Amino acid sequence: MKARTLVAISIFILAVLIVVNSCATKRKAISEEDFFKTWSGTWINTELKGVTGFEQKIITYPDGTWKYYTFATDTSTQCEGINTFSVMETDSEGNIWYICKWKCLSHGSERFQMGKISDSGNTMEFIKHHYKELTIKEWDPDDIRYTYRIYYRQ
Repeated sequence: MKARTLVAISIFILAVLIVVNSCATKRKAISEEDFFKTWSGTWINTELKGVTGFEQKIITYPDGTWKYYTFATDTSTQCEGINTFSVMETDSEGNIWYICKWKCLSHGSERFQMGKISDSGNTMEFIKHHYKELTIKEWDPDDIRYTYRIYYRQ
């Protein structure tokens, strides 16, 4: 009787582990080509203030460069820079995640950034911080050390 109980408990534990493992959000690498195809474009959020750090328009390019515009209607840039990506992944829901080092070529500042592009490719969210030495390891838009922004593909 004890052997049957032990086998039954072992099977139950194994089944629970399989279910939990299959429900976990796993990420897998995405090709640079697929990543940059989705990341590149014009991103707008007119609800942002339109000041440094809260620009209303971003244009991103397939070579990792970008341009920030204070207001969505501006034709001259507020800042231009480049991202060096260390992580480019997709999750089980089809969202694209990235971590990069962000460098403003106009002002010389460097920061880390973590972002998520929706499975539809129409929404980009990211967090970045103002501490040069702090890397971002976990998605936490509510952390007061980070600046959270959301943009929509134009």
